[in-house]
Amino acid sequence: MVKEFLNKRIAIIGCAQRLGRSIAMGCSSAGAELFLFDIDPGIEGLVAEIQNAGGKARYRIVDVRNLSGSNELFKDMIGEDGLDGLIYTPHSREPKNFMEYKPENWNSDLDIALKGAFFAAQSAIPYLTRSKEQYPFIIYISSILSQVIGPESVGYHVAKAGLDNLTRYLAERAGPMGIRVNAVQLGWFIKDKDKECYKEEKNKAYRDIVEATNPLKRVGTSEDLLNAILFLGSHKARFITGQNICIDGGVTIRDPGHVLCLLKGLDNI
Repeated sequence: MVKEFLNKRIAIIGCAQRLGRSIAMGCSSAGAELFLFDIDPGIEGLVAEIQNAGGKARYRIVDVRNLSGSNELFKDMIGEDGLDGLIYTPHSREPKNFMEYKPENWNSDLDIALKGAFFAAQSAIPYLTRSKEQYPFIIYISSILSQVIGPESVGYHVAKAGLDNLTRYLAERAGPMGIRVNAVQLGWFIKDKDKECYKEEKNKAYRDIVEATNPLKRVGTSEDLLNAILFLGSHKARFITGQNICIDGGVTIRDPGHVLCLLKGLDNI
């Protein structure tokens, strides 16, 4: 197996659950030494799993809403050896009905998905400049809902749109330091823990609708996301920065009317 991140030192913020957990496991399998941060104490179990598999990982419990004005996030764990990459995944889960949305919901969405993303980068950049790798990286996990409207909260949409532009801003500002900044916009993805449920016969009707929405006739997986991250964090992507890479199976290129025809069996029209 090719170890794309062999000997790289990578910080991942937001990795105790869901796709963030899969990213951490994948980066460890690719050879990275990991510095993991999450507000969820479940991160301790993730670190134990990585270490039991022979990987290197340390962790801190961190609330990303409180990163402003401090680089203490990495200081005591990373030291003078520098950092080769930062991956930022967090977002909040606020009410989806915008008429029920309150100021505290707005603050939570933007503080976690956007403000935290900026201050994490601000904290990481002094350590990224010490990297022994050429062109260390920052990768943000964004969403196609930065461009189109879906079922998530209003603040989620706004935060992800802001994250896309933050990616471009930091790429321009950090570029002269040799740091690359990119984001991946996720379409419809299935989390590892939900795979078996998704495949059950009782969910066939739902599955057929979901898979009809994109040309590849399937949903995204943690492996698809990991492959994008391994590429963007590798030397092969050394001239790629400021980009929001869409990995959605083609769902955003389809006209909704075409999807309705497919569902009705009229795709030959």
